[in-house]
Amino acid sequence: MLMISQAVGCCLVSAREVNWDALFPLDAGPELIVARFRVAVTLGNTDIAYDCLSPQTRAKMSKTRFQLAIASDYEVEYEGYKIPLRKFICSARLIDIDRGKTKAEVLLEWGRMWVTIFAKKIGKRWYLALYESLRGWQ
Repeated sequence: MLMISQAVGCCLVSAREVNWDALFPLDAGPELIVARFRVAVTLGNTDIAYDCLSPQTRAKMSKTRFQLAIASDYEVEYEGYKIPLRKFICSARLIDIDRGKTKAEVLLEWGRMWVTIFAKKIGKRWYLALYESLRGWQ
């Protein structure tokens, strides 16, 4: 892993110049998939990050929705702290890798968290819209 970190540090001039398949092969196991995902999100390469998601997660969320969420300045409340969504996605606590899990299981676990985040955000928007409309009736 140290060798990969050094290679990433030397090669990451920009997200477009990275040879993703050489640094983070998709068939190398869940640890490298998650590393590929985190680096892609950090660099803002949403195409590569989206490709790391499991088919189940991709079925729940379109690529456009994923890209808009990553680009937004939305903050997530997590354990009492407000964290920017991009940092939250890349946090170690969010993606806890079990060596026995497959790629799909690891990323589906992340997908469930993502769906929860969006449910809360949509619920908050709905509540605020309802509140605004009720205020108008006074």
